[in-house]
Amino acid sequence: MSGPTVALRGILGLCLAALYSALVGADPSADIKALADVTVSRLEAFPEVTMSISGLEFIPEASPAPQLGPIDQALGVFQEVLGQMLAHEPAGQVLNDVENLRSLLQRRASALGCALDTPSSQVDQGQLQALLADSAFSVVTATFNRLRGLLRFLIGHMDEVQSC
Repeated sequence: MSGPTVALRGILGLCLAALYSALVGADPSADIKALADVTVSRLEAFPEVTMSISGLEFIPEASPAPQLGPIDQALGVFQEVLGQMLAHEPAGQVLNDVENLRSLLQRRASALGCALDTPSSQVDQGQLQALLADSAFSVVTATFNRLRGLLRFLIGHMDEVQSC
């Protein structure tokens, strides 16, 4: 091979390697905010009401600390609850969004050089099933409202999150 061809291939190889590392190691914060925004849009069909339902104390109501661990833990609770609400639209798609958000948070944690713990279940499945049987619309609405609040927090504070 001639010198210019080898040099061109070398430069091309370096460019491809740089592009690959930029894509793989890219900070997923923008993706997290975009997916959270899409999910909030999916939840717009449900009214924003403040309601207190006895028995839903395990579903996060307040915004967590702006750290990946507490945010992931709160999303984990929503993931469990949404898994029991699949008969109610758009719970199935929102569940997929939450799972994808948690995956993106894992990538963000890796980029920060830390790992997120997988928390144990905080949801009393029997209690949740009983509440869904008694007042499904209220439980679904309260869950979606609380999730919407968490996602809005995430959209507004993702750039501040610099630790696990």
